[in-house]
Amino acid sequence: MDRVLELLPEGASADLIEEKAHSCVVRYESNKLTSAGTKEASGIGLRVIYNGRMGYSSINNPQNLDFLVQSALMCSKLGEEVDFELPGPAVYPKMNIYNPDVEKLTSRELKGIGDRIVEGVRSEFSDVSVNMRLRSSVCTRRLVNTSGVDVQDKSTLVDVSVECSTMREESIIVVWKIPTSRTLEGLEVDRVVEDIKTLLRWSEREVKLPFNKADVLFSPDMMAYILLRPIALALSGDNLWRGISKFCGKMDELVFDERITIDDDPFIDEANAFPFDGEGVPVKKRSVIDRGVVKGYCLDVYSADKLGMQTTGNAHREYDSKVSAGAHGLVMSGVEGGGGVLDIISEMKQGIVVCSVLGGGQSNTLAGDISVAISLGFLVENGEVVGRIKDTMIAGNVFELFKERVGVIGENPEGVFGYRMPPLVLKDIPLASR
Repeated sequence: MDRVLELLPEGASADLIEEKAHSCVVRYESNKLTSAGTKEASGIGLRVIYNGRMGYSSINNPQNLDFLVQSALMCSKLGEEVDFELPGPAVYPKMNIYNPDVEKLTSRELKGIGDRIVEGVRSEFSDVSVNMRLRSSVCTRRLVNTSGVDVQDKSTLVDVSVECSTMREESIIVVWKIPTSRTLEGLEVDRVVEDIKTLLRWSEREVKLPFNKADVLFSPDMMAYILLRPIALALSGDNLWRGISKFCGKMDELVFDERITIDDDPFIDEANAFPFDGEGVPVKKRSVIDRGVVKGYCLDVYSADKLGMQTTGNAHREYDSKVSAGAHGLVMSGVEGGGGVLDIISEMKQGIVVCSVLGGGQSNTLAGDISVAISLGFLVENGEVVGRIKDTMIAGNVFELFKERVGVIGENPEGVFGYRMPPLVLKDIPLASR
């Protein structure tokens, strides 16, 4: 790493990121183990600023350092004009991101977890086909720059992607769960199995939707998948300085229901963050939406410079990618929690529960528009799930819904897709069904 900095011409500034990763992966198809193995990956990425322009390059062979430097310098000749200084050394937070038990996990042990899930689901639903990927990973990351930063840490993560499918009344039912944790205990395998079986029980009976407008309960999975993505994009410094964010000029303004608070928390397992961001700036937990009011953005050095602000430590970068600005791990909470999914259902007189959709991300996500088909949803009457609905679509705008249609905000947020979200009820949502 030091050799790279020595190869830079006078007057150049640069930062360098080196990653070494090891992963163990086990896969199941149709209830059976199909593959197991390990994978090693490593690389070095360089960002250089020379003559006021920025360039990137990356290599996988550490013997090609001269090529790395010369490639970045050549790219900088056609790169963006920039006028910022790289951050200097800092004090970094202590984060519990490494677990030796996860690093020692073998494919046999991952198979044991996979077998528990398959057997647990099929003990009640023998017709279900389970596809699954289980993965444990270890990543060492080091970042140095010409301003004196030299920081390194190691992290571990274990994640499972489970997809269960079956036929019900000529319809294909698909239930999925994606638990992620720094520890084996954090996966909560038994809870995952029980959640899957609950959804399969609810799917036994198909019912017609008796109305075209209803209160809609979104599961934590769906909160993260279709409702929080537009908000994450609106908080990104990249979209803010370009003027395409819905939060442009909205600092300290009320944008959502006053009960909604959203934090950017790099300390949650789902964030998979390090104590330092992609530019060597310390990460920290921050409130970005406080009781409906915008209180913070997610900025890297470049977007902060464009906006005339300071970096918030939200630079994202892999060794083979450019730096981008974004949230580490959004966590949503309400002023008054309404319990878990089952608690909220028990209080619903009439409504639907959305657990899975088709078409997420196909609308104008930047603007917050959603238009999706419900692939796994349920009708609720008098506090009970009475059956599965089909051929139903839901549409709206996230920013308008979160300001005008918020009903119950649940407790005990669950993590998925880098977020940690509670269940949420949105009121009087138009539905299209046939």
